[in-house]
Amino acid sequence: MDPEKEFKKGQKAMSTGVFKWKSDLPQAAIHFENAAKAYETMRNYFGAVQAYEKLAQANEKMNDMWAAGRVYESLSILQLRNDHVKEAVENTEKAAELFRINGNSEKSLRMYIFMGTEALNKGLIELACRMFALALNLVNDDQLQMFARDVITPYVGLLIENRKYADAMIVYEKELKFAQNLNRDHYMNKAAFCIVALTLLNNPSLCEGKFREMCSAVQPFIMSMEYQAITELLDAYEAGNQEDYDKAARKAVWNNVEVQLTRGIRNIKVPVGGQVVVDEEKDLDFT
Repeated sequence: MDPEKEFKKGQKAMSTGVFKWKSDLPQAAIHFENAAKAYETMRNYFGAVQAYEKLAQANEKMNDMWAAGRVYESLSILQLRNDHVKEAVENTEKAAELFRINGNSEKSLRMYIFMGTEALNKGLIELACRMFALALNLVNDDQLQMFARDVITPYVGLLIENRKYADAMIVYEKELKFAQNLNRDHYMNKAAFCIVALTLLNNPSLCEGKFREMCSAVQPFIMSMEYQAITELLDAYEAGNQEDYDKAARKAVWNNVEVQLTRGIRNIKVPVGGQVVVDEEKDLDFT
């Protein structure tokens, strides 16, 4: 299929004139889609982008917001994979908004997750964080279990790995709120556990207060395995006992939280003369 001929047919179908008062939008959409796919097959990036943009315009004029959203979705993926990041972000947000208007916020959520994963694979940390944050904002309380692995785990892991501890704390606090609204003990205990552990990693002087706060706010926490593990960890930390600390940091319960948090906790050296010492060589190893 000749993409240039298809593109010209699409333009002709979109046009109006003295003897043609109305655009043939369905035909235009067919030809622009054919052109876009043919250009992609030929690895003609700019040709594909132009055809996709025209296809989106045709769909929007037909008031088919779902179809237009799908086009912007394809366009954003193409742009990101060809390192046109700014344009990819713009079209991702256009697609998500059109999906939302069409009444399908879950599609917007899944698109943000996909783009976050794509950005992460390309080493675009800030973009990945932005996409996962947008996805998290669309997660409803009753979707926690469904999307925890796809949104919370990669997002908070990415934040911890890049030492964005304050942002990671916001994610864990939101996870705790979700869990409390659902009254799910397992998720509440996990979130409370992570909040205390992250506080130790980020600001040990606040850890005791945060621990007491979680014990008060999360009723089932004090009866959980997470409570036992974090209590032993904090006791060993306060006592300056590295051996007991390491034992507590290697309890099985740590396998149920984000690996970046677990590694950060295991790399801590207990206070020596009032100072916290971190194994710098290990601290850089998140592989």
